[in-house]
Amino acid sequence: MSSPRSFASVRVVRRTLAVLVALVSAGCADLGAGLVTSSAPESCEDTDAGPSGDVDAGEDASADAGLDAALDAGVDAGTSEPDAGQPTCACATRDLGALPTELATLAWPALPITTTVIDVDTDSELRAALDGFSNVTVRVHGDHAGFYTVRGSDVEVLLDADASIEALTIAWSQQRIRIAGGTFDTIQIALPIDFNAPSRAPQEHLMVSDVTIECVDVRSSDTAFFLHGRRIAIVGADVIAARYALFTGLIAPLHSEDVIVAHSVLRSAGPEATVRFHEVERAVVARSTLTNPGKHNWRVHGVSSLAYLGDSTLVGTGFMLGNEPGDAIDHAWIVRSTLHYTGTNGIAIVSPTTTRSLTIADDVFYSDTPFGLPPAPSDWIITANVTLPYAPPPPDDGACP
Repeated sequence: MSSPRSFASVRVVRRTLAVLVALVSAGCADLGAGLVTSSAPESCEDTDAGPSGDVDAGEDASADAGLDAALDAGVDAGTSEPDAGQPTCACATRDLGALPTELATLAWPALPITTTVIDVDTDSELRAALDGFSNVTVRVHGDHAGFYTVRGSDVEVLLDADASIEALTIAWSQQRIRIAGGTFDTIQIALPIDFNAPSRAPQEHLMVSDVTIECVDVRSSDTAFFLHGRRIAIVGADVIAARYALFTGLIAPLHSEDVIVAHSVLRSAGPEATVRFHEVERAVVARSTLTNPGKHNWRVHGVSSLAYLGDSTLVGTGFMLGNEPGDAIDHAWIVRSTLHYTGTNGIAIVSPTTTRSLTIADDVFYSDTPFGLPPAPSDWIITANVTLPYAPPPPDDGACP
């Protein structure tokens, strides 16, 4: 895939709501103590937790009163959908390969129904369009530094190839959002937590659903995608992240459902995993390339089920499943994939006591390090894998994975 320009505007100071949630859930901090601005631990001793939550869906964003109120979603409901669902790059395909029968109920996001098109050039126009409307296609031109929030449902955000938005968040409870094209520093979904409520616990009615992210380039100074909800798909993305390329979690006892990554290239600089799932049901990474020189490329934790990695390439490091306190992984697959391993933390770190029904099959491991799995329980299937001396991956030819 192509290597676009880096995002020019980077926020140095990060407000980490996700970190605060992780600390409190681990019993390491008090919410009354204020926001935390350093990385949160997974436990009180470890440090591989959530991303920065600097994009706060609760922040007020001043709406531009100059926008014509006639562009409200209530206008001309008979207007046809102007852009929704049209692929914006060759990699935006829903082909996931041959999935196991247990994933037959995997659901793709519903696309937005839009009745109005708004073209935006200035920051105030962009902020007003995202703050004020539903059933709208927002066509974004130019570069937009700062934080922006989608506060309506049935919203399509289409960026020109040379356009950028620094940070984009989807606010509580929104449905059917599509983000396509352009360059970002981060795309996030607001945690389904009202920090002003007495319980400060994840709430079902605040969950976001049906989010499609396609053909975006993300050059992130922190975490590229911080996402949780129902039916979320990333297709045709090209990502370079300083920390996580994708983090999903911090919403227990709720679960994210039907999370899909396909035909994408995701790279992490190494201090955190490339893709990390917590509390997921039906999470699929298919026909993608994950690269990481340090932490594992693919991790699944929490109470999770039906996690799948297939027809993909892992470069640098391998995968980790179910080896943290409280983990319970029900059904996981690593199939028809290729690993070029140069790491030091183990190709496959899988707990036999917390990971049930694991399949590792038809994979090729290029590694000078032994595979290293523990003795397989009876409900694990480890078959038809090939281990060869280390060889580097072929050069990136720009083609879709």
